[in-house]
Amino acid sequence: MTRFILMLLQKAARDTPTEADAKTAARVATYPTLVRGTGWVLLVLGVGAAALVAGYQIAHQTPLQGILIGVAILTVLVVMVAEFTRVRVEWTDDTVSFSSAWAAPRTIPWDEIVEVSYSQTAGWFVVRGRHGTKIRLPHLLGGLGDLFHEMKLRGSDTVRGQVEVVTAGLVGPTGR
Repeated sequence: MTRFILMLLQKAARDTPTEADAKTAARVATYPTLVRGTGWVLLVLGVGAAALVAGYQIAHQTPLQGILIGVAILTVLVVMVAEFTRVRVEWTDDTVSFSSAWAAPRTIPWDEIVEVSYSQTAGWFVVRGRHGTKIRLPHLLGGLGDLFHEMKLRGSDTVRGQVEVVTAGLVGPTGR
């Protein structure tokens, strides 16, 4: 069942096109609605599960244990929702920018991208700039096909080759 759900989330990411920011005209890649919705549904279910666990433990004279388990469940789910709703990659004619709830925004000019790789363990693409700036792109972000297509157009021969290798399993722009 988990494999099936993950497959649906990956398909949603591949099939989700980028959006254009009306103010800046930047192309924007975010988590697809299905991924964000899954996070919110799990949070709502997690609140119920945390309340049940805490209530059970309180009824059995171990309130601290129940509260700790409930807080742990909610913490993980709140972090997941923050990830799914706050991560954003945008690019213009000059730069690629990344923002998330976890770190300061990072920007790399197209001509300063020196390496593109994929971490199988972490499940993210890593774009490294000449001065060491790293942008980590989770594989469930929608619109990555468009970003990598743009990277092939704007990057050096080395970067183009690296993009070809790390995106071999992806379909073209917007997954179509």
